[in-house]
Amino acid sequence: MNLNVHKNKIIITALIVIIALCTFYALDSQQNIEKNYFSKIGIEGFEYKHVIQSMGSPLSEKKEINLKTGAESGKFSYYKGYTLYFGLRSNANSNPYYFLDNISITDPDYKIGKQEIGIGSTQQEVEKVYENVKRVKDKEDAFIDRDTWIEFDYNDNQKVKAMQIYYGP
Repeated sequence: MNLNVHKNKIIITALIVIIALCTFYALDSQQNIEKNYFSKIGIEGFEYKHVIQSMGSPLSEKKEINLKTGAESGKFSYYKGYTLYFGLRSNANSNPYYFLDNISITDPDYKIGKQEIGIGSTQQEVEKVYENVKRVKDKEDAFIDRDTWIEFDYNDNQKVKAMQIYYGP
């Protein structure tokens, strides 16, 4: 009889572990369409100097000027298929530096997740992939996938023409 009790404990423990693993997998797969949206492009770090080290020099750049103050507020760096926007920030010592705020993607080779969502994907395909992912408030086609916001722009045929990614909610 003692042997049966031991077998039952082993079976119950195994079932609990299996249920826990299935629950973890289900929760993880709902909120993780892409592991790292930024490293797919080759970006390591978010400061301008780190991005340039990992991606190389941009094709061109354009400074953004605040119309109210006339002061520089950031800059755009243009690469083939990618426009990176860096906001101008200051550290504790008031030293200015550029920090990556968002990336606009038009590169048809950039694909998201195992479903390979990207330029040319239909709105219906995007909605299906992101159906269990939290939406950005007040934005119909923007989602929060863990620590990354992603927004899709569609053409008249309801196909993705551009994507924007932002770090952090």
